[in-house]
Amino acid sequence: MAPHRALENIDVVSYILQYLGPDSDSDISIFDEGFLHDFAPGKKWRTLAYCARTSKAFCGPATRLLWRELPSLVPLLSLGMRLSKLKDKCSYDINVESDDEAIIWYSREGPTKKGLQRFSRFAALVRFIDIPEGEHIDPTVLFHLSQANPQGEPLLPMVKELWCPSSPFLDMIVMFLAGRSLRALTIFEPEGWVGWSKQTDDRDAGAVKRLLCALPSKFTWAALSPCGFPQLRNLRLDGLNHDDFGGMDALAQIMSPIRLDRLEIVNTFMNTFTENQSLLDAFAGVCAPTLTRIRLDLHVRWPADPENFPGSPDPFPAFFLLRPLLQSQFLQVITIVFPRQMSLTDIDVRKLEEVWPTLRSLSLSWQVPDTAGSAPSFHCIVDFIFSHPDLLVVHIPAVDIEGKTTRRGNVKAVPSGLAAGDLNKAVRDPKGVAGVLRVLFPEISVDESAAEKASGKWAVVLSTLRNSNPTK
Repeated sequence: MAPHRALENIDVVSYILQYLGPDSDSDISIFDEGFLHDFAPGKKWRTLAYCARTSKAFCGPATRLLWRELPSLVPLLSLGMRLSKLKDKCSYDINVESDDEAIIWYSREGPTKKGLQRFSRFAALVRFIDIPEGEHIDPTVLFHLSQANPQGEPLLPMVKELWCPSSPFLDMIVMFLAGRSLRALTIFEPEGWVGWSKQTDDRDAGAVKRLLCALPSKFTWAALSPCGFPQLRNLRLDGLNHDDFGGMDALAQIMSPIRLDRLEIVNTFMNTFTENQSLLDAFAGVCAPTLTRIRLDLHVRWPADPENFPGSPDPFPAFFLLRPLLQSQFLQVITIVFPRQMSLTDIDVRKLEEVWPTLRSLSLSWQVPDTAGSAPSFHCIVDFIFSHPDLLVVHIPAVDIEGKTTRRGNVKAVPSGLAAGDLNKAVRDPKGVAGVLRVLFPEISVDESAAEKASGKWAVVLSTLRNSNPTK
């Protein structure tokens, strides 16, 4: 029986099949919150495979959707050559604190001509790939499959986002797989690796640094892909056990071909930040014209020799982390997370008033110290909000009110004297300012008399806050 005429329209078939794809079908990003632990959520893998074999009408669209996101390299590599599993406790991830044997995928024979053609056909469909932490690929497999692209093109010429665990062969894996279409790269440290008190795995750290140094031009990998990653816009480094900032410093020296928009450095040690310099300085300077979003989620490594190499000050000055970012005038979203105590003074905040004119979100999170003067004053934070008219969100852990550090959730009222002076000139969007203050201080209340005593735009700010007073 002939198929329905609607199935002859590729747009109709594609519309039907999109309901079998991931829940977030428009712009999938491994950087998005909630996506980090669930790759391509909602995708009906088995149903798509059935659809691809049902009829010619469904075959093409279903195949493209099926291979667009991959949670593993093994199915794709198996199209080009026969793979075998090797269980080995003495593999390159010997620092894993586990008795489980590692599995390495390798091949005893090279690919056939037909296998290379089959691999090349499906590899061109891949846009997003997540290499799981337990999946180790012998680099020689990738080398043999590179024969499918004799012109030096990468194995996955159209891949946009790549998520991969760090390993001694990280640089080789990324260089073989990705090319000029890559827009987002995440490098993460597998769970169960050496912890806070153990030594860094130098082989992993070396691979990360080699990769970072090769990202823009890949000058040492010219035979593979001489064009580098000109479309790379998002870079995420996630791991406790290697010094990512050392790699960032080296990367800055040859960074110009890449116009990075978003940088995330997560779960990384940060002893390199001081009052006057850090290993992030040069990189932030090179990316200054294009960087709009940055996230730093950092830890402190305790010094092995505290007498000769003292640790970081406690509380740690937050401005040490913010100072390198002053070069990036186009930053719109800044997020800094630190699990220990930090301090931010009025002097520090005043230095931020003239930078980041398009800033929309500033989120700073750390433990609130008991030290006097470790938090900016309420007045100073209000001035900072005034100086950034595009601000929508400001999060800081605490403010200083009349010499006492107060957590932001405990701020109940606008301090006296705040309305003194000509505030009306500073307030550009009174309702916008009120919205930022409400998010920052959710428990703040404004009584009717305070709003009536104020005038001009500041009166609008207080009235708007009063209208959203928390219920008792």
